[in-house]
Parts: sequence; C-alpha cells; structure tokens
Amino acid sequence: MFSRDLTLARYDAELFAAMEQEAQRQEEHIELIASENYTCLLYTS
Repeated sequence: MFSRDLTLARYDAELFAAMEQEAQRQEEHIELIASENYTCLLYTS
C-alpha cells in the first residue's frame, strides 16, 4: 500500500526527474510538423 505522504519525487526520483525534464523541454522548444494542406486530384476523383 502506498502512503499518501510519499511523493513521486521521493518514491521514484528517476521517473520524477525524467518527467520534469520532459515538461521543461516542451516549454522551451517548439516542434513543427510539416503537413500538406491540399489533396492530389487523383485521390479526390
């Protein structure tokens, strides 16, 4: 059974650090995904 007083940082410090790093990465970087906004006529016919 888990104690309500036990935080993730204390229970699994490695997982907590990875989650913190990912949150920071998402705040500091933007990832643009290239996409096409048109459809080839071959597919619409």
